[in-house]
Amino acid sequence: MCLFFALSFVPIVSAQWDPSSVLVLVNDTVVPEDGTQGKGASVWVGEYYAQKRGIPADHILAFECSSQFSAYQLGQLEHRLCHL
Repeated sequence: MCLFFALSFVPIVSAQWDPSSVLVLVNDTVVPEDGTQGKGASVWVGEYYAQKRGIPADHILAFECSSQFSAYQLGQLEHRLCHL
């Protein structure tokens, strides 16, 4: 559900886009899985995606998202995004 939430903010982009204008959201609460070198699976996928697309590492924003994502947590995420 959180992956869908994060992907719902991904705009449809044209063939030409600036990697420095992209923000990658990763979920800190996802546990490591086989092949993620001990990192949480969401963090690993986000870092891999950023590396392959040339997105700067400082454009990866980690947040906590559980299956019980609350309005308060959404507000905190919105606050962090607005103050980057």
